[in-house]
Formats: sequence, structure tokens, C-alpha cells
Amino acid sequence: MRNLLLIVLLLAFMSSFTNSQAQVINIPITVTDGAGGTKELRFGLDRTATDGIDAGLGEAEEPPVPPLGIFDARFIGTDIGIDLGQGQTSDFRAKPAPTGATLVETVIHEFSYQVGTGTQITISWDLPSGVTGLLEDLITGTIVNISMDGTGSHTETNPGGISKLKMTITYTFDGNGDLVTSVEDGQDFNIPEKFSLRPNYPNPFNPSTTINYELAENENINLEIYDILGNHVRTLVKRHQQAGSYSIKWDGRDELSQIVASGVYVYRIRAGNFTQSRKMLFLQ
Repeated sequence: MRNLLLIVLLLAFMSSFTNSQAQVINIPITVTDGAGGTKELRFGLDRTATDGIDAGLGEAEEPPVPPLGIFDARFIGTDIGIDLGQGQTSDFRAKPAPTGATLVETVIHEFSYQVGTGTQITISWDLPSGVTGLLEDLITGTIVNISMDGTGSHTETNPGGISKLKMTITYTFDGNGDLVTSVEDGQDFNIPEKFSLRPNYPNPFNPSTTINYELAENENINLEIYDILGNHVRTLVKRHQQAGSYSIKWDGRDELSQIVASGVYVYRIRAGNFTQSRKMLFLQ
């Protein structure tokens, strides 16, 4: 009887562990034109997902975009270097494996839309804890620049001029690979004694490298990548974070998700009065 109880407890533990590892993140956004046109798009992370069309996750290529005057909304990859064909209504990406420390993962999505009989487009979202985002236009990134946190929406009154948007989503995972559900969940219990930016690994790298950093206090964080001439390449982190140890991956892509050229790049962190930079080598 005792052995049977031990087996039951072991199976329960393994089931819990497996569920944590296999957690699928599936988040809806709703696009409407205010005149009856509406479509739900879904994005998120799954351990089996790729950057392409994943039929096993229910992703499928949409028919060609309908003529003007017919409502439509879909994920595309035209400007971010991802092949989604004619587009799709869901866009899942690969979920990272647990690292034992707080992990920040950033993913870029692009979607297009057009009104039917309406005159404006409204995008609505309800992001879970541990997920934030930034909604931007693909022209300058300043015409539309909306923070996404919790429940919110954006209404585009010029859908003919701005018919595509870029959505940069940031996921924060705890050491077990689960989304943090509170501020405390995102903290490392061993609070670092000082701020630091660690050497990336691997270095040189292709296709991706991991950057670790430590925060001794709660601060607003900017972690950015520049080329050797000082030109901005990519913002990896731009948010308020709790004191703790963090890890983030750079996949060698710029803000438009285009693969950068081989060469030396600088990654720099700013946290309050603390600033530190390091160099890394990307090889194609």
C-alpha cells in the first residue's frame, strides 16, 4: 500500500512538471471596423512552434486579401522577415526552455487590416500577467506607439494610411518556465549585491546568444544593441523590473526582424544611474 502511494505521488509530480513544461500561451486580440467587421487573431508561445506556418497548432494560410471595401485582418510577415504566405489568423512562436532563473523573451508580430463599411479600426487586447507589449506603426514607430499591459485598445482613424502594425510582445518567465503571475514571482530570492551586465554566451554566435544581467534594486531598464558605428539595432528590454537576475536571448535580428550583417555589436544596459556595455561578434 505504501509503495502504491509513493507511485501515485510520483506520477502526480511528473504530471505537474510536464504541464509546466508544456504550458501553451494562447492570447487573443480582436480587430473590428466599427461597422460589423470583426475578427479574432491569436498569438502566443508553444514548445513545438516555429516562425513559419505550424499546421499542428491550427495555423493555416489565409486566402488572398479581399478587395478594398471588404473587412479583413491577419498576421503577416512581410516587413519582419517571416514567411507566413498570404497570412494567418494565429501566429505562435517557440517557447524557451526553463533556465532556473527569470527569463525575458521578446517576440515580434506583424498584422495587417482593412475596413469594410467602417471608417476606423480598433484593436483590443487583454494580456495575462507576465506579458506586456508595444504596438507601433511600421513607418516611423512614432505615429502609433502604444504600451500594451493588461486590458486595452487602440483605434486607428487612418486605416488606409496605416494599414499594418508591429506588435512587440515581452514574456517574463520564472525559473520553472511559467509566466510570472505577480511582481514577486519575477524576483530572484538571491538579490544581487550590485548591478552587472554579464558576457554573452556563446560568443562569437550564430544564430542566437544569451545575455544575463543582475539588478541590485528595482529600476527602469533599457537593454539595447548597437552596431560598431553606434547605430541603434534592437531594443531587447524597455520596462520596469524588480531586483534579481535576468536572462534574455538575442536572435541576431534588428527591430524589423531582419537578420543583421556579420560583425561586432555592442549591447548596453541602463538601469537608473548604472550603465555598462559589452561587445559580441555575430557570424553568419
